[in-house]
Amino acid sequence: MRTTLRTGVSARGVTPVRAALAHATLLVVALGCLVAVPLAAPQQPSWAWMFGAMGVALLLWVADLLVTLLTRRGRLRLRAVDGTTEVVGSPWSRPVDVAAPVVLVLALVGGVLSLVDPGPLAPGTTSLDAAAPVAVLAVLALLATAGLRHVLAGRRLRSRLRLHASGVEVSGPDGRDHLPWSSLTGVGPRPLALLGYSGRVLALPGPELRSDPDLVARLVEHYRTHPRERDELADGRAVERARTGRLDELGGSAR
Repeated sequence: MRTTLRTGVSARGVTPVRAALAHATLLVVALGCLVAVPLAAPQQPSWAWMFGAMGVALLLWVADLLVTLLTRRGRLRLRAVDGTTEVVGSPWSRPVDVAAPVVLVLALVGGVLSLVDPGPLAPGTTSLDAAAPVAVLAVLALLATAGLRHVLAGRRLRSRLRLHASGVEVSGPDGRDHLPWSSLTGVGPRPLALLGYSGRVLALPGPELRSDPDLVARLVEHYRTHPRERDELADGRAVERARTGRLDELGGSAR
């Protein structure tokens, strides 16, 4: 059994002001980096490669954030499987997680080649100044490609969130973890995370769950605060409850 719930959520819950400001800031920085490319290219090509790569990578991140927001808004994708209720995730990496490392690696190659034949340097600059952005690109490329290690090794786990009668199981690119209901003190929707005792925070693969993080948080919170209803998680009744809009915290209806 599988269902997609669409429900009304306040505009503030779906698009917080601080999230909109963060997206706008990323966009402005990305455009600024791209504007700097033609200015730096004639006499500082290594800097042009760095600005270009950072600008393109940031634009990819902004596009991914917007697409994710539009495709998840007000939706909760659930299915009953293996005696659990699962918030459906994706078996694939997000396109930006693959595209951004490629962009950075290509820019790093371009930056290194520009050092081999640097041409005339801008007045007051040295070869060390030209090498600095290449070093930055090397660090960024290393960090970006490190996130693909599970994909390249063929060991990437499908991202998903499963609610059991005994607790919550989280699977993501970096592994699997389980948090009993008795250890769960709350749910943070932005960023999506399970909150436990002693300050424990278990981050959820929110962008890969293909559901509105506010609705995912409310789903988990409902069963955290309604222990007598947790048996529903094992036989599909939780999916039906969500489909028919009978989760108090969701306050919506199925479509």
